[in-house]
Amino acid sequence: MNSSNGRTQPDDFERNWMNPDDTLRVPTVQEAAHERPLFVPIKEVCRMLGISRSTVDRLVKEGEDLGDVKIRGRIMFDPCAVEEWARAKRSQRKIDRT
Repeated sequence: MNSSNGRTQPDDFERNWMNPDDTLRVPTVQEAAHERPLFVPIKEVCRMLGISRSTVDRLVKEGEDLGDVKIRGRIMFDPCAVEEWARAKRSQRKIDRT
């Protein structure tokens, strides 16, 4: 807790994630979604990786694990899986160069 003017004020974490009885609670899906989306569209994947849509389509077709799922007919991607894939490719490239 932060103190200002002699009073104890909850910080942002406590205000957002603590129950009235001061026990830590798990955020709901809706609350967590405000921090980071669960899935992003292909346009966002292109932006994240700095590649074209056709390249993303090709990677998915070749079986690369970009965390893609079909939701109501749309291909969506898990942003954590995309970042993990990019890190793995980056470290693989460093190993190949040595």
